[in-house]
Amino acid sequence: MDAGRKKLWFAAVKPPMYTVAVTPILAGSMAARVDFPDQFEWARLGRFLLGAILILAWENLTNDLFDFETGVDKDKKESVINLLGATRRNKLAVAALAWGLLALGMGIVLSLSRFVSPVDGEVAVDLSVLKIICVAVFGGYLYQGPPFRLGYYGLGEVICFVCWVLGVCAAYTSQIISMAYSWGENGLAVTYRRLVDPTGSPLLVTAVLVALPTSLILLCSHFHQIESDARVGKKSPIVRMGTDVASQFVAYACVLIFVINIGSGFLGFLPYPAAFIPCLSAPLAAKLAAFVRTNHNVPSKVFSAKYVAVRFNFAHGVLLSVGLAWAATIAKYSE
Repeated sequence: MDAGRKKLWFAAVKPPMYTVAVTPILAGSMAARVDFPDQFEWARLGRFLLGAILILAWENLTNDLFDFETGVDKDKKESVINLLGATRRNKLAVAALAWGLLALGMGIVLSLSRFVSPVDGEVAVDLSVLKIICVAVFGGYLYQGPPFRLGYYGLGEVICFVCWVLGVCAAYTSQIISMAYSWGENGLAVTYRRLVDPTGSPLLVTAVLVALPTSLILLCSHFHQIESDARVGKKSPIVRMGTDVASQFVAYACVLIFVINIGSGFLGFLPYPAAFIPCLSAPLAAKLAAFVRTNHNVPSKVFSAKYVAVRFNFAHGVLLSVGLAWAATIAKYSE
């Protein structure tokens, strides 16, 4: 395989993109550790990370299939379907792989429903995590899957935001279900109470701070394909706003993320470490905003914007998780 084709396969498989599966699980788990430090289990975090990556692989592969069928990816060299050859056999193979990966991922999520009851030491089951992830997966299908294809109406970023909020909530729930069981409740009920009480838990702000940068990645991925999107009637936000206005929107969104970060610290919605440590990723946010603003109307250059956004998203999400873990550790040992 020549170097050019290897580069295309790298772009098609999108290894850096899988970091977006890491941040909601890591941050959501650390938010649970802040609220209930004695309930945290590293093994559950590891299993959930693997499951999330497999589910994201399903999303990426099926998106390639659906976009090829609608003609959006007709001229996209880094499409998995175009690289393999758009034969019926190849498309069926990609579909089988995608749905197989989803089945494996959901199987891992299902395994998180089992835990040892702190009440009687018996194995108990709470399907709260599975329920949340099922809603998120359905949202992912709504994005590109027929007959819905809501991404074609410019709703992709909204769906992405909601799904990643759900991902954070699922990770949080996975850590606290045994404790909820000991209270005579299910994990979903406890998570919901924490979500709607930002003064009592960092869950809501954590979910927003994970979902916003992730949605920015999707937005940035549309800049270079504005012509192909418009040609097939896909009303992405870039098509609706134009690249100039959209590039300004990216800059404002980056600023908003840090306003929420810092403001949440002062308002008591986030522990101080979680509020300020993520600000170390500000140079990456500035680089993203400047890059998009400079190259918004040059498809060959702005193509890389999504990778700049991925680096910012991962750095910010990891730093947020570090801040939450630090706050949890301080609270535990100051008791």
